Amino acid sequence: MLIMMFIFSFGEEIGWRGYLQPRLTKAFGIKKSILITAAVWTCFHYPFYLNGYNEDGNVWINILLFSVMIFPLSVFMGWVRWRSQSVWPAVVIHMIINLSRSWLEQLFFVKSAGWSYVAGESGIVTIVVWAVAALLIWKKLLIEAKPNPGSHD
Repeated sequence: MLIMMFIFSFGEEIGWRGYLQPRLTKAFGIKKSILITAAVWTCFHYPFYLNGYNEDGNVWINILLFSVMIFPLSVFMGWVRWRSQSVWPAVVIHMIINLSRSWLEQLFFVKSAGWSYVAGESGIVTIVVWAVAALLIWKKLLIEAKPNPGSHD
Protein backbone atom coordinates (compact mmCIF):
# COMPACT_ATOMS: atom_id res chain seq x y z
CA MET A 1 0.00 0.00 0.00
CA LEU A 2 2.85 2.36 0.81
CA ILE A 3 4.34 1.91 -2.66
CA MET A 4 1.00 2.58 -4.36
CA MET A 5 0.44 5.73 -2.28
CA PHE A 6 3.92 6.92 -3.19
CA ILE A 7 3.33 6.29 -6.90
CA PHE A 8 0.00 8.16 -6.91
CA SER A 9 1.37 11.04 -4.84
CA PHE A 10 4.51 11.30 -6.94
CA GLY A 11 2.49 11.22 -10.16
CA GLU A 12 0.22 14.05 -9.07
CA GLU A 13 2.89 16.22 -7.51
CA ILE A 14 5.28 15.94 -10.43
CA GLY A 15 2.48 17.47 -12.49
CA TRP A 16 1.06 20.01 -10.05
CA ARG A 17 3.97 21.31 -8.02
CA GLY A 18 6.84 19.90 -10.04
CA TYR A 19 5.79 21.20 -13.45
CA LEU A 20 2.74 23.50 -13.30
CA GLN A 21 3.43 25.64 -10.24
CA PRO A 22 7.03 26.65 -11.13
CA ARG A 23 5.97 27.69 -14.63
CA LEU A 24 3.02 29.64 -13.30
CA THR A 25 5.27 31.25 -10.69
CA LYS A 26 7.58 32.53 -13.43
CA ALA A 27 4.61 33.96 -15.31
CA PHE A 28 2.41 35.25 -12.48
CA GLY A 29 4.31 35.17 -9.19
CA ILE A 30 3.99 32.77 -6.29
CA LYS A 31 0.59 33.83 -4.92
CA LYS A 32 -1.27 33.57 -8.22
CA SER A 33 0.56 30.36 -9.13
CA ILE A 34 -0.55 28.72 -5.88
CA LEU A 35 -4.19 29.72 -6.47
CA ILE A 36 -4.21 28.60 -10.11
CA THR A 37 -2.56 25.29 -9.18
CA ALA A 38 -5.18 24.83 -6.45
CA ALA A 39 -8.01 25.41 -8.95
CA VAL A 40 -6.57 22.93 -11.45
CA TRP A 41 -5.86 20.37 -8.73
CA THR A 42 -9.42 20.71 -7.45
CA CYS A 43 -10.98 20.18 -10.88
CA PHE A 44 -8.72 17.17 -11.48
CA HIS A 45 -10.40 15.39 -8.53
CA TYR A 46 -14.03 16.05 -9.52
CA PRO A 47 -14.35 12.97 -11.76
CA PHE A 48 -13.29 10.77 -8.83
CA TYR A 49 -16.03 12.23 -6.63
CA LEU A 50 -18.59 11.96 -9.42
CA ASN A 51 -17.69 8.26 -9.77
CA GLY A 52 -18.10 7.28 -6.12
CA TYR A 53 -14.69 8.05 -4.57
CA ASN A 54 -16.44 9.13 -1.38
CA GLU A 55 -19.53 7.01 -0.84
CA ASP A 56 -20.59 8.68 2.40
CA GLY A 57 -23.20 11.40 2.04
CA ASN A 58 -24.36 13.53 -0.84
CA VAL A 59 -21.94 13.76 -3.77
CA TRP A 60 -22.53 17.51 -4.23
CA ILE A 61 -21.94 18.29 -0.56
CA ASN A 62 -18.78 16.18 -0.71
CA ILE A 63 -17.56 18.04 -3.80
CA LEU A 64 -18.26 21.38 -2.13
CA LEU A 65 -16.45 20.38 1.06
CA PHE A 66 -13.55 18.93 -0.93
CA SER A 67 -13.25 22.15 -2.96
CA VAL A 68 -13.19 24.24 0.21
CA MET A 69 -10.62 21.92 1.81
CA ILE A 70 -8.22 21.57 -1.10
CA PHE A 71 -7.59 25.30 -1.60
CA PRO A 72 -5.98 25.89 1.80
CA LEU A 73 -4.21 22.52 1.53
CA SER A 74 -2.83 23.62 -1.83
CA VAL A 75 -1.65 26.92 -0.32
CA PHE A 76 0.25 24.91 2.29
CA MET A 77 1.73 22.48 -0.23
CA GLY A 78 2.49 25.22 -2.75
CA TRP A 79 4.31 27.25 -0.12
CA VAL A 80 6.31 24.20 0.99
CA ARG A 81 7.24 23.55 -2.64
CA TRP A 82 8.25 27.18 -3.18
CA ARG A 83 10.29 27.48 0.04
CA SER A 84 12.04 24.12 -0.34
CA GLN A 85 12.64 24.54 -4.09
CA SER A 86 11.88 20.83 -4.35
CA VAL A 87 8.84 18.76 -5.24
CA TRP A 88 9.80 16.00 -2.79
CA PRO A 89 8.33 17.58 0.36
CA ALA A 90 5.01 17.99 -1.50
CA VAL A 91 5.17 14.33 -2.56
CA VAL A 92 5.73 13.24 1.03
CA ILE A 93 2.93 15.49 2.36
CA HIS A 94 0.54 14.22 -0.32
CA MET A 95 1.45 10.62 0.48
CA ILE A 96 0.96 11.14 4.23
CA ILE A 97 -2.47 12.69 3.62
CA ASN A 98 -3.52 9.80 1.37
CA LEU A 99 -2.16 7.22 3.81
CA SER A 100 -3.95 8.92 6.70
CA ARG A 101 -7.24 8.85 4.84
CA SER A 102 -6.82 5.19 4.00
CA TRP A 103 -5.78 4.30 7.54
CA LEU A 104 -8.68 6.22 9.10
CA GLU A 105 -11.11 4.58 6.68
CA GLN A 106 -9.95 1.18 7.94
CA LEU A 107 -9.83 2.22 11.58
CA PHE A 108 -13.35 3.63 11.53
CA PHE A 109 -14.87 1.12 9.13
CA VAL A 110 -18.27 1.36 10.82
CA LYS A 111 -19.29 5.00 10.77
CA SER A 112 -22.37 7.04 11.50
CA ALA A 113 -24.09 8.52 8.47
CA GLY A 114 -22.53 11.83 7.48
CA TRP A 115 -19.36 11.30 9.53
CA SER A 116 -17.23 12.54 6.65
CA TYR A 117 -18.92 15.95 6.79
CA VAL A 118 -17.34 16.45 10.21
CA ALA A 119 -14.16 14.39 10.41
CA GLY A 120 -13.54 12.96 6.95
CA GLU A 121 -10.90 13.85 4.40
CA SER A 122 -12.91 16.97 3.50
CA GLY A 123 -14.80 17.37 6.75
CA ILE A 124 -15.18 20.53 8.77
CA VAL A 125 -12.32 19.57 11.12
CA THR A 126 -9.94 19.05 8.19
CA ILE A 127 -11.05 22.29 6.56
CA VAL A 128 -10.39 24.26 9.75
CA VAL A 129 -6.90 22.75 10.16
CA TRP A 130 -5.86 23.53 6.58
CA ALA A 131 -7.55 26.95 6.64
CA VAL A 132 -5.57 28.01 9.72
CA ALA A 133 -2.33 26.75 8.16
CA ALA A 134 -3.11 28.52 4.87
CA LEU A 135 -4.00 31.78 6.61
CA LEU A 136 -0.69 31.82 8.46
CA ILE A 137 1.20 30.99 5.27
CA TRP A 138 -0.70 33.54 3.17
CA LYS A 139 0.13 36.26 5.69
CA LYS A 140 3.77 35.22 5.45
CA LEU A 141 3.58 35.24 1.64
CA LEU A 142 2.24 38.78 1.68
CA ILE A 143 5.43 39.79 3.48
CA GLU A 144 7.95 37.50 1.72
CA ALA A 145 6.67 37.73 -1.82
CA LYS A 146 6.38 41.47 -2.19
CA PRO A 147 6.17 42.28 -5.88
CA ASN A 148 9.33 43.57 -7.48
CA PRO A 149 9.05 46.30 -10.06
CA GLY A 150 8.44 44.62 -13.38
CA SER A 151 7.28 41.33 -11.85
CA HIS A 152 3.89 39.74 -12.45
CA ASP A 153 2.99 39.27 -8.77
